[in-house]
Amino acid sequence: MKTHKFTAALLLIFILTAPFVTVAIECTAPNNRLANGSFELVENVRINGQWVTRVVGWETEGNASIGRYQGYQECGNYYGLLTNHNDYNAYYNPLVKVYQDVVLEDGVTSVTLTIFAGKHSDCYTDIRLVFLNSSGNEIPGATQTKEVTRIVSDSKGLAAYTLQSLVPAGAKKVRVEGRTQKQKNKKAQYLKLEGAVLLFKKDDTLPVELADFSAQGIENQVVLQWETTAELNAGNFDIEHSDNGSNWRTIGTVGAKGDYEGLSTYQFLHDSPASGINYYRLKMIDRDGDYEYSKIVNTLVVGQTSTASLYPNPCRDKIFFATPGRIKDIMITDLSGTSLMRLKALNAGSELDLSFLNNGIYLIRWVVDDRRHTERLLISR
Repeated sequence: MKTHKFTAALLLIFILTAPFVTVAIECTAPNNRLANGSFELVENVRINGQWVTRVVGWETEGNASIGRYQGYQECGNYYGLLTNHNDYNAYYNPLVKVYQDVVLEDGVTSVTLTIFAGKHSDCYTDIRLVFLNSSGNEIPGATQTKEVTRIVSDSKGLAAYTLQSLVPAGAKKVRVEGRTQKQKNKKAQYLKLEGAVLLFKKDDTLPVELADFSAQGIENQVVLQWETTAELNAGNFDIEHSDNGSNWRTIGTVGAKGDYEGLSTYQFLHDSPASGINYYRLKMIDRDGDYEYSKIVNTLVVGQTSTASLYPNPCRDKIFFATPGRIKDIMITDLSGTSLMRLKALNAGSELDLSFLNNGIYLIRWVVDDRRHTERLLISR
């Protein structure tokens, strides 16, 4: 039997003779391998005869500093600000960086980083996963890079970024790194970071092998779909939702196949998302209660409606239309548009037997008083 357990994250706090060390709430990530991933902790250290306040656990390279500020935090009370102090009039402005190195434990086969980030419009910024060998040098060809495109001045808040990578041979540490570079004659100077979570996966930890996970906003609902290529001792999937990427709640549970080799496809319909960006993740739980989280996916929901046209939704076998009047031209299709059922008419209040449909998400179209209606329906037994 395979089990899944992560060692609790080590939070390194330097106890100095400085006046204070400030502690605040970390993001909800019990398996986070990063120290101070949400930039909440600061320490007072003496540098060149002066007391300086700096963020715990993170280092800088180049003419730069890392501090904590308020206004764009995704969790806790602060976010991290990487400031580039190079002269913006200089012909060449090198990249500066903030980073944290984490030791790779034996048996770790892949790592996943999720982090919130935003930048000034006049600079290049990116997030990197860098693998280091025993000499502390970067392993060529193994680095994963994702450019930060969220411009803080043009939108509200930071954007979530995810990087995943297999661990290359010879890797002893993984570096989580944020970089920024000014453009010539521009005053841009910052990269804002928050909610950094680094997870390790070992070759014997997963109850399922997750091949894909996606979220799609359709009208005022969100369709979640995922695929597994193998399941061993798998129990169920808890679907977790957040409207800010840091505070999560369980909105449903889908049973897993348990022990199965081959492709399995799952769907879940979230019929009451928030307006704006909605974040989702899967909590993959085995029969012994061990679990692992999937990557975080998100989708935009433009608006909501508060009234349902048919009920119950989700349903097991039968539905009823709440629309008054005679219902005509009823058609049920799958999400690809394939027609599965057609009816010319149905009286209001009459039941519609859908027991012939498999579990999944479908489209129902009908006409009332020459007005066409469409709704998503989840069949779940």
